[in-house]
Formats: sequence, C-alpha cells, structure tokens
Amino acid sequence: MIALATGCALALVAGCSSSTEDASSAESSSSASALPSEPSDSPRSFGNGSSDELPIPIDFEWPDGWQETSPEELGVTGVAHAATYPELDDGTGFSPTILVYGRVIDEETSLTEIAEQMLEELRDGMGAEVEVLESEPVDDEDEFSGLVQVLDVSLPQRDVLEMYISISVPDFENSDRVSLLEFTLSAAPEDFEEVAESFQEFVAKVEPKE
Repeated sequence: MIALATGCALALVAGCSSSTEDASSAESSSSASALPSEPSDSPRSFGNGSSDELPIPIDFEWPDGWQETSPEELGVTGVAHAATYPELDDGTGFSPTILVYGRVIDEETSLTEIAEQMLEELRDGMGAEVEVLESEPVDDEDEFSGLVQVLDVSLPQRDVLEMYISISVPDFENSDRVSLLEFTLSAAPEDFEEVAESFQEFVAKVEPKE
C-alpha cells in the first residue's frame, strides 16, 4: 500500500479530516488519470483542454531530481506545468512525469464526477485498463476538499502506476464557482515507490501565490 499525502499534509487543505474507501468501492464510484500520451498530432487534453493557465496562481518548487519540461514535448495540452525524472528514463523516452493543471468548475460539480470523466476518457480514448488501488477523499468542513487516488493503468504501449491529487478551492467572490487544482504522477511500476514520496512532498508544499 502507498502512503497517501492526505489530511492536513496538503498545504492547500486546512483544518481537514479524511476517510478512506476500499479499492472495490472506489473502482465502482470514481477514478482519475492524467497519464501523458505519446507525442502525436492529436495531443491529449487535461483540465479544460483549452487553456494551460491555472485557475489561481501558485508558488512551488520542483523536488530534487525533477526537471521542468514543456507539456508539448509530452504530447499533452491544457497543462500549466510539467516535469520529468530523467534518471529513471526507461530507454524508450518515458520517465516518471508530474503534470500540474486545473480548471474552474461549478460549485455543484463533485470531485468524484471529475474523476469519473477522466476515467472514461482514459479507457475510451486510450484503450487503457484501469484498477483503482487506493482512493482517499480529503474534506474541510469550511472550505477545501480533495481527492487522492493511486491507479494501476495498463496501456497498449506500457503499464504504469499513477497518483492523482485534486484540490478544490472556493471562489469567495462567486460562490457558484470553484477553482480546481490537479496534480498527477505517472511512473513505471518498478519506479513508482521511488518517486511517489517526492511527489507528495511537492504537492504538500504548493501554496497560493500572494
């Protein structure tokens, strides 16, 4: 089992409590993925797919060993920031990848709904088989909520493990709108444990830009 960076470890989630779903329940109810596609003429879209800007500005630093890269080089659109871990390149050009993206959603839209939409795209658009290994919601009664998932993704070209973290931040000027920040880690199964901790530490240190 993977130790998930949930609860108050997330810098954007304050005063929170968390609960864990079992894998069988999580698989039937929700899942999410932001696995980079192979570079192609039709890049895979994330977030709202039409903008690479985050709904709110953030401050962050890439962890040691991670190298910022262009989302276009990964064959993705709608991504604000991306980084790879070149030391663990598998020899085919694939290495552990972090994507940072987001969108504005309606206040009524749940993180589970967003996750289900992404799962449908992964399965239908990329022909992937997906198993939800772990799923943990994070809730703050007053403001923030989040979702953390670990997925086993089988694609035609490779198998990967992925961690997905989403955080919703209310818009205090418009109560009907919510800013959604999304972070994903994709890695080969044999490399996942090595980079999962630094990914979780990265997300935990993200802060809204003043």
